[in-house]
Amino acid sequence: MPSFSLATEPWIPVVTESGSELVSLSEALRPGVRDIASGRVLDDAAIRSVALAAVIAARRADADPVQWVLQHAEDFDIFHPQRPFWQNPDMAQYIDVEGAVRPLIDQDYAVDLGTGSAAVNMHHTHSGVTYTPAQSARLLVGRMLYSVGGIQQFPSSDSGPYGKGVASAIATVATNRPFVWLDTGDFAESLALNAELTRDHPAGTFHFGWPQTNPTPPVHDATPTGVLDALTWVGRSAFVVPGDPVTGIMLVDGLRWPEVKKSTISGRPYTAEDEGQLIPFTVYARKDGKTSNPLLPQSVHVERPPWRQLLSGLAGEQPEGSVLAAVQAGGLPPGTRIRIAGLASYQARRDGTVTGDLPVPVEDVDPAAVSAVIDSVLGAHGSDLNAIENTCARDENGNATRGESTARRNRLDQFRPLRDELHQLTRRALLGKLTQAEFSAAATAASENATTRSLAALRVTRPLHAARAERNIEYFRHQAREKAQQTKDKEPVA
Repeated sequence: MPSFSLATEPWIPVVTESGSELVSLSEALRPGVRDIASGRVLDDAAIRSVALAAVIAARRADADPVQWVLQHAEDFDIFHPQRPFWQNPDMAQYIDVEGAVRPLIDQDYAVDLGTGSAAVNMHHTHSGVTYTPAQSARLLVGRMLYSVGGIQQFPSSDSGPYGKGVASAIATVATNRPFVWLDTGDFAESLALNAELTRDHPAGTFHFGWPQTNPTPPVHDATPTGVLDALTWVGRSAFVVPGDPVTGIMLVDGLRWPEVKKSTISGRPYTAEDEGQLIPFTVYARKDGKTSNPLLPQSVHVERPPWRQLLSGLAGEQPEGSVLAAVQAGGLPPGTRIRIAGLASYQARRDGTVTGDLPVPVEDVDPAAVSAVIDSVLGAHGSDLNAIENTCARDENGNATRGESTARRNRLDQFRPLRDELHQLTRRALLGKLTQAEFSAAATAASENATTRSLAALRVTRPLHAARAERNIEYFRHQAREKAQQTKDKEPVA
């Protein structure tokens, strides 16, 4: 029987002071490692989660993180005959069931991301591609934390190994909950800093594998009790077929994370306060900004720039003890970055991964004021685009051309380059390199320049519409300036 322990075998791509290396988990926790660098957003985030959980667990045991990992080397073995890491050994009995074992590449989100349902990926099903144990370990770790719901690639029938109940799954705990962490530029230091944020949170359980009390069927609700549960939750019942190379894997729904207002834990309703205590490494928000709505993790969306999601989180309310609450409180090491990563999805559809960062604001910089400027200038560019679209909604003869104008709007959309420019301006503002007035002026100019580019592109093919749209835009801007001045005039004099 082969053996491959994540604690001692090289499987984590990292950047060090001297270059790139492939290291074990215990080696990744030593000084000199800058960051995880697999080139895959979800794999990197999942590996960070496991490493962070190891550091938290070691601290709660008053142990050195490296030594703690090495002491659990057997528990981290993905090919252990009785207790394979993050797997359900009971599934081994179904290896010979037709359709139960799938090629690993068939379960690799990085290969076929964004094609829609997780059940539909037939490009590589019979390709014969195999994975090394290290690649298999990264896939297992990534899929355990990031898996969408929907129909699963596993036999489902009255006579199947798990019956019909496993045909549909729910998303795992990390999916659609962006992972947020603090980065100092040194991996071990970053882990220590993030672990320190959880000192007042319940520890919970570091899950090495499937609960032996309930091997079959795999799907069932469970009760998390601390931050370690969220970082190591066994969200899928999996079994990697041992070998070198590895040829297949079984993967179905696993432990289901409780839902606020829908689930119970320890005989009581699962609340938003529970979520805040168990998952401090994410962004929280109240739906529609209403104080009557609970403070819950904000989902991931590919059209929402990740840096803007971080900025909105810094500007708003966050649960006590969360990463962003720590940033709001101040006192973090100079040069620390706030980073975010996640998987945007809806049910079984995978829309894409997101990743981004912002610097920790310097003292005396108000993230809420910075965020308000960003909201204003993006809203202004959106209003300008609406004016262009409405102007182009009819031709010179007054005939409706709504479909054409919508398509033209998409071609003229300058949101992406504008967002990139605003990201850089936001970074400078948070670092105190721009005053609030300078930042507001630069951001407004960027928004107006984006509109100018849109009009210039329209002028090439529709000069009359461009001229009309320009007049409409100036009219609406004049109205907005007058309204802003009226509001300012009503403010009490200090």
